[in-house]
Amino acid sequence: MQIVGYADKLSVHPGDNIKFMVSCQKSEYEAELVRLIHGDTNPDGPGYKEKVIKSPIDGTYKGKSQKLRSGSYITIPDDKALHLSGSFTLSAFIYPTTPSWRAQGILTKWSGKNNTGYGLMIDEDGSLSLWLGAKGKVAKASTGVPLRRKFWYYVAASYDAATGKVTLYQIPITIWPQDASRAIVQRDFGKVTIAHNTEPFIMASWSEGQEDGKQNIGGLYNGKIESPAIFSRAISAEEAERLRRGASPKEIGSGLLAHWDFARDFSTGKIVNAAGKSLNGVMINRPCRAMTGHNWSGGEINYKHAPQEYGAIYFHDDDLDDAQWDVAFELKVPANLKSGIYAAKVTTDGGEDYLPFFVRPPKGTATAPALFLVPTNSYLAYANIHVFKTVGLEEMGKLLTGKPWKFEYPTTDADRYMLDNKLNSLYDYHREGSGVSYSSRLRPILNMRPKYVSPLL
Repeated sequence: MQIVGYADKLSVHPGDNIKFMVSCQKSEYEAELVRLIHGDTNPDGPGYKEKVIKSPIDGTYKGKSQKLRSGSYITIPDDKALHLSGSFTLSAFIYPTTPSWRAQGILTKWSGKNNTGYGLMIDEDGSLSLWLGAKGKVAKASTGVPLRRKFWYYVAASYDAATGKVTLYQIPITIWPQDASRAIVQRDFGKVTIAHNTEPFIMASWSEGQEDGKQNIGGLYNGKIESPAIFSRAISAEEAERLRRGASPKEIGSGLLAHWDFARDFSTGKIVNAAGKSLNGVMINRPCRAMTGHNWSGGEINYKHAPQEYGAIYFHDDDLDDAQWDVAFELKVPANLKSGIYAAKVTTDGGEDYLPFFVRPPKGTATAPALFLVPTNSYLAYANIHVFKTVGLEEMGKLLTGKPWKFEYPTTDADRYMLDNKLNSLYDYHREGSGVSYSSRLRPILNMRPKYVSPLL
């Protein structure tokens, strides 16, 4: 699409401020306020109708292309405590769901732009790996054994600066005889000086630097992570086994730099370092909290009753809760604007978009004898629904009409934009097959537009 956008609110009162975010491929575009009278273009009906309302947003604006940065992860600001220079260990429980998809970050302070820092990764072949960036070179150690999909593992990588040896632990929580995915390997790195960077410490991806003040990321991970920790020493094989069996990192001994306990603060996006007062983080793009962990017994289905069994966070490469686009313009809703359905209409050479919102009567007043309830929750539930790829629609059509419904790749700009940019609805599935859990208004919603025609119709 040449131009697309969204508003930061779905409904407003007169006097409220509403912000509009716009991405435009052209050098400039026009904006105006319109009242939507009839949004259906069906020739058998009244036809499309809108009314232009003069407002302060009317005018010409400079075009700017803005990215959709999908993918959930955790970010912790750069701190000198994270500039590891000697022995260390990175440790966590993981439940990978696409291990052989591509290289993915688990626990990283890695710069993908200049290959500096360190990271516990999944390599492209699906095996656990440690990456160290040193003096322009990348040293990698891998188990060489692919992780199994949708199985819990205890994973760790330790570097002993005195001996130059790296030990990798890739141990299934449930150990079966002759399990090919179990690996404990040692590699000789020699004396390595890790090249420090100022990138954040990231869980479930790695940093690709900043652009326009926003974080670019790479190596997005799909799956769960639980109880990640950093030690400022190389732990022993016996200590790794104790951790695998459920010992708290605090019980292992000295050198615990950080331990992020995900089985707390379920209702927030904050990530707390249980080993100290610093190195706290925040979740980006709303990965799922209170997920069953490696120790889930199956005896309790309410995370509030057994929080220690719901200490995992589930990450997906296409999660998106806020596009975080820059504000293009904003409007203070005029005091005399009637309640109704409105939109900021943005147009450029070769394209247009409508950024709809709803105006309610002034607070505490009723301006009409009848109440019209706008079902905004339903709009969010069906936001960007991809009916052309939804599982089971052909069978549903056969049941309802006696013949299968056939959907091809979309031909409209709006539908292509939804699919190409992974703007999921609650009826979509993530890459590894789990259902989408969240829908957000803080992104373009292309099927909540006048003139949009659903492929179902």
